[in-house]
Amino acid sequence: MRVLNGYAVFTVEDPDAILAVVPGARVAPFKGQTAVAVPHSFECMQLMRNLGLDAPAPLDTYTFPGRFKPFEHQKDTMRFAVEHKRAFILNGMGTGKTAATAWGADYLMTEKVIRRCLIVAPLSCLERVWADALYTMFPRRKFVVLHGSRQQRLDALKGDWDFAIVNHHGVQIVEPHLPDDVDLLIFDEIAVFRNQRAKTLWGAAKKLVTPERWAWGLTGTPTPNAPTDAYAQSKLLVPERYTGSFTRFKMDTMLGITQFKWVPRAGAEKMVDSILQPSIRYALEDCIDLPETIYCERSAELSKEQRDAYERLRKECVAEVRGVEVTAVNAAVLMGKLIQASVGCVYGAGETIELDFGPRLAVIEEVIEEADGKLIIFMPLTGALHALYHKLKKHHSCEVVDGGTSLGKRNQIFLDFNDKAEPRILIANPACMNHGLSLHKRCHNIVWATATTSHDTYCQANARTVRPGQKHSTVITHIAATPVEHKVYRALIERGKFQDTVLELVKEK
Repeated sequence: MRVLNGYAVFTVEDPDAILAVVPGARVAPFKGQTAVAVPHSFECMQLMRNLGLDAPAPLDTYTFPGRFKPFEHQKDTMRFAVEHKRAFILNGMGTGKTAATAWGADYLMTEKVIRRCLIVAPLSCLERVWADALYTMFPRRKFVVLHGSRQQRLDALKGDWDFAIVNHHGVQIVEPHLPDDVDLLIFDEIAVFRNQRAKTLWGAAKKLVTPERWAWGLTGTPTPNAPTDAYAQSKLLVPERYTGSFTRFKMDTMLGITQFKWVPRAGAEKMVDSILQPSIRYALEDCIDLPETIYCERSAELSKEQRDAYERLRKECVAEVRGVEVTAVNAAVLMGKLIQASVGCVYGAGETIELDFGPRLAVIEEVIEEADGKLIIFMPLTGALHALYHKLKKHHSCEVVDGGTSLGKRNQIFLDFNDKAEPRILIANPACMNHGLSLHKRCHNIVWATATTSHDTYCQANARTVRPGQKHSTVITHIAATPVEHKVYRALIERGKFQDTVLELVKEK
């Protein structure tokens, strides 16, 4: 195919087949061969693809709105998406698939192929990932976040919008009321729907995927637990790819060692690949055009206990938590106390009070599931560090390092983390990560479970993987539930002054 003067020129053996179905097509001589010139539009290229010809979507007139210009792998991803009504986007974490698919949706709207788009995403990604992206990328587009009470979601759904964003478990609320002009579904982290028996979750999503709608599934880890994870995802988007039962698929991809233990069969990955089609995959190491370090933000919520303690501290600079008085005598101490309440472990009067931090733990679990390879999770508060470790070790291979870890034990943990398959997760106080320590052999994922107030500690901790010899871009994920955490992260990146950050926060009372 060649593009000349607004026409796509194809050399073909049977031009009549094209002339019969493509408006504006005409026979044109081209280098002594029989050729057909077709208007280089999305509609005509779609018709050419229906005829089995390689006709890439025309992106030459698309402006890619927003502050950032796309990398080449994002253009490839976007083009792949708009060329397929159903598709799996299996790019790794940190490769920018959010922006790529958002551009794809905007492009289809511009071409009047679709009218509106529903984005189904993890709760932690509604505001900090998708809403932020849409706000900065598409000033002319309107979007709503469908979160809150049932009535708040339904009221927002009735509004004027181009994009609506809802969390996975909110689908069952909005599905019966979704407007008919929603033509595109984007399932972010579609691996959440890997259990077909979860009727309220998978069943509600399946009702959304009607034959006339476009649907794209995004995840970098389609089979986080076993090859069988792919079955329900395939049934959700492309049920025609595999018509057998789940039991048949399990027998084809897994081998029973005992009554309760199953392991993947040799070649199972090929069968998984065959049912998750059409798909595109860019691993992080494939994206040589990416910056060295990629920053991601994830939002958590506060439990009721955390919210009560946080608000009292913020408004009164003093809180009574389970009978123990916690005071903040100045802005710096106040900031520390607010972060303590945010993560669920408050210190006061010689005692440590652990609060319910379930919502933050759920977000950390999400990030662990989405990440490929090993992870370092930084928690700068000792009590919260150990509370997090005791929760995660129930389901993950992990070790913990803090000021009380002996030098010998610490060195062994670092050695195993670098050279062995386990532990997969290292939970550490960032102040314990020595200058010069290298943990980059198998790890390029850093998760800040909450913010540190030391810029030097932040930089040094991140440098354990961002260093010479690292073969991948490092993905640094910031988890935050409160305004003070978001502002501290911003100050860390911008080298801001924390005192000013907190004083500004206190003025907002």
